[in-house]
Parts: sequence; C-alpha cells; structure tokens
Amino acid sequence: MRHLIFRMVAENRTWGAPRIHGELLMLGFDISERSVSRWMKRAPGTPISRNDGLSFSATTAKLSPPWTSDLGLHHRYTVAA
Repeated sequence: MRHLIFRMVAENRTWGAPRIHGELLMLGFDISERSVSRWMKRAPGTPISRNDGLSFSATTAKLSPPWTSDLGLHHRYTVAA
C-alpha cells in the first residue's frame, strides 16, 4: 500500500491526499485519507504542503499508465485469496 502511495506521489506531484485517497478507494483499497496524508509526508524526496487546494473528482479521475501495472497484481492476489 505505501509503495503505491509513494509511487502515486512521485508520478503525480500536484495531487494531494484527497485525490490519492479517492484513487485508492476506486481501486478497492480501504484506507483513510489521514493515513494517506501521513504516508505522503514520508514519501522519499517529496515535500508535501498541508493544504494544496486540490480535491478529488470521480468524473475526472484517470489512471496514469506507470502505476496501472500494480493494479493487475492487486487484482490477481485479491481474487486468489
């Protein structure tokens, strides 16, 4: 989970915790926005502002190709379990 959050932060520097939290919810992960925010602060080499003014909109959310490969792994392990 934290690897995915770190990757999303690194590849989408303008996204805040609400947006990343919304993306994770759409992917089926059950995590709080506060936990996402805490992990974002620990992401290597990324200064995070507390309030960047960004919000999540389900209608405009798009998956970026670099981390969509992780989705196949997530799906494979959740279906098999």
